[in-house]
Order: sequence, then C-alpha cells, then structure tokens
Amino acid sequence: MKKTTLTLFFFAFAAFAFFAVVSCEKVKDPAPAVTLGKYALTLGEGATETLTADQGVTWRSSDPNIATVDHRGVVTAVLEGVAAITATNDGGRSATCIVTVVVVPADGIGFAEPATLLSMSESPKLQVVMQPAGASPRTLTWKSSKPGVATIDPQGNVTPVAIGKTTVTVRTSNGNHEASCEVLVTEIGVPGFFSDRTWTVGDQTWSDVVIASGCNKTTYNGGTIGGTHLADCRVNTQDNYGHLFSWEAVYKYADYICPEGWHVPDFREFVALDKAMGGEGHNLQADLMLLNKYTTMWGGRFGGSVDMAGDLYNQGTHGFFWSSSRDDREFAQCLTIINTPELNPQDTSERVNGYAVRCVNDAPQNPAPENPQK
Repeated sequence: MKKTTLTLFFFAFAAFAFFAVVSCEKVKDPAPAVTLGKYALTLGEGATETLTADQGVTWRSSDPNIATVDHRGVVTAVLEGVAAITATNDGGRSATCIVTVVVVPADGIGFAEPATLLSMSESPKLQVVMQPAGASPRTLTWKSSKPGVATIDPQGNVTPVAIGKTTVTVRTSNGNHEASCEVLVTEIGVPGFFSDRTWTVGDQTWSDVVIASGCNKTTYNGGTIGGTHLADCRVNTQDNYGHLFSWEAVYKYADYICPEGWHVPDFREFVALDKAMGGEGHNLQADLMLLNKYTTMWGGRFGGSVDMAGDLYNQGTHGFFWSSSRDDREFAQCLTIINTPELNPQDTSERVNGYAVRCVNDAPQNPAPENPQK
C-alpha cells in the first residue's frame, strides 16, 4: 500500500511539473500582415509610381530588368513585361503588387528647353515632354543635323564633338510628330549668375556677376589665331568675383551669356549707371564716396583680370567689367573700378584680357544696347 501511494505521488508531481513548464512558456504573437496601397499597377516605360505599405517593410523586385523598386517603394518601369514587387516586414510576412509595364506610343512631343548650351566636357541628356504622360521613350527617334558638332544617342544623350551649332530633332515612331532643339557647343558652356541677387540704380536693374560651366580653373586662351580673336573664360579665385571672359566670348555669345530678359550693357549704359550714382559719366575719376556706392549700391567687386597666359592679376584691388561695345579691332570698352580710388565708366582694354560680366535688365526705359561689328 505504501508503494502504491508513492507511485501515485510521483506521477502527480510529474504532471504538475509538466503543466507548470508549459504554462511558463511565452507564446509569441504572429507578425502582422502587410497591407499595400495597391496590389496591381500598370506603367508606361520610364514612368514611376510610389507604392505604400502600412508598416516598415523591405522592398524587392522579381525582375529589375522590367521594373525596379527603391527603399522608399518608388517603382520605375524599365521595359515592357510583368514583375512582382514584394514588401516584407521584419516578421517575414509579405504582400505583393503585380506591375505591368507597357509601351505607350507618343502622340505629341516637345523639348523642355528650345536651346541647349554645353561645353566640350559636358554631355547632357535632352529633356523631352511627351503626350500622353507616360509615353515610352522607346517610341522616339533622334537625329543631329551636324554630327561633326554633336551626336545624339537613342536615349537623347548629347556628346559634343567640336565647337559649333547643330539642330537635334526628335520624332515619334509613327512619324506624325516631331520637335527640334538647337544645341550650341561653346567654349564657355552654360552661363548663369553667381546668385539671384539684383541691384537697382536709377532706371537700371543689374544682375550678379556671370559664371559659366565651361570655364577652366587653370587655363585661359583669349588670344588670336591668324588674326581671329578667341572666345574663352577662366574660373576666378572666388566665384563671387565672377568668371573672367575674353571680350570675344562676350561678343560671340551675346545672345546666350545673359539669360532671356537681360543683356550685356553697352558703354552708354555704364555711363548712365555712373551718372545715376552721382558720377560725372566720363573718364578717370578719383572719388572714394563714389567708389563706395559702386561696391554697395551696385555690388561691384574687385575680381581682377586674367591675361592670355592664364595668369590672374589685381584680385582684391581692381574690378573690370566688359561692355558689349568694341573700341577698335584690338580693344573694347569696359568699366573699371580700383580701390585707390579710381573709376572709369568709359575705359578701354585689349579684347584678349579676361574680365567679369554683369547683365542689365531689358527695362523699356533703358537705352537700346549697341550691337558692335567685328
């Protein structure tokens, strides 16, 4: 009897221990299901759309050759076909969106910009606007009128070959629509202003100094070859001084060096500027108060100059600014400010020198700028 009691006690204790162990184990909660904003998507080649999930997930494409997806869920349609975009959470649960990439024929075409400037070292992609939205770039054909100046590939990438001008034409595959863009390969590349700041003096509104993407940091050649003046520019020691351009670059690219609505001033506009600030409007003036007006009211800076050898001179003491007006075959007119102080709104200098450029707004009350002849 005693043995039976001990046996029963043992089994009862074992059963209690088993249930105690089981009851102490923590049952893990299952990972929540992933919910997507969309489970099917149709995109034209080249189009993008962002998928959303209700929680943090990792995104993956079953075929990146057809559609890619980044860490934010941005899907990019690459090539006609079908791909699965899967979102997986940390618990291993996932949801899938089926992306169908289709070819959407273009029935309208245009360029984002009617003209493109570039230097020999730049190879931009021309931006086109197609109708309908999402039309496939594969339905376009490209052609350059002068491949000796610049070539164009099937994706619209321009490769410069030589200084000059060519017309790039893009056409829809059905031949019903086309658009053209002028591509100008220049020594100076794409010009722009150092900043958006402007200065208004009298009737005139002036831009900040001009800089350009094709200007070199170390070399400059604004000289002549066979009697022909050369267009060139050089990066200055500080961008806010403005890049330094030969007068030939100013003359040759007069329609581009200042953006639409602005122009390179002629010498009369420099004279008008000087008079508006209280100057005499003529040759050498020594007036510290007037010089201070040039540096504060007009934003004039002492950026110096560059010679044919590419050497920089007079940074911090002299400021030279080209006008569009030529003086004679070898000289052109400019505005000079020197911190001694000296000022001359009708100065002249050799066209081979590199000086800064400021643009003046095409205000109706301004005198029409002179169009110099070579």
